[in-house]
Amino acid sequence: MERCSTLRTSILSYLGDKVRVRERENSCVVTLPLETADKRRVSVIVESMGSTFIVHDGGKTLAELFCQGVPITASRLDSQEALARTYGVELFKNKTFRKICVSSDLERAIFDVAQCSAS
Repeated sequence: MERCSTLRTSILSYLGDKVRVRERENSCVVTLPLETADKRRVSVIVESMGSTFIVHDGGKTLAELFCQGVPITASRLDSQEALARTYGVELFKNKTFRKICVSSDLERAIFDVAQCSAS
């Protein structure tokens, strides 16, 4: 259907205009057009460890909740861990959403961690 093809092109253009990638010393910060409940855009950090990548939120998701007065209780952590498992992500011990992957899975890992950060 031609309308779907036009829609696909439009969405790709939208994403292309809205996705930002900043290079840092040993990592990249990818900012996506996904928003959190408090209207922050989601950023994900990608660190290269040879042929392996660590994709994470830098602990920002739970830190922002805490800064807004949301208590980080055991129940909240359980909920966040369940959310992470849904996307194949782990809630690491320092309250960071993290996924380790290889190059061929990098884009998926970025979106998985971003989904956890946005939810």
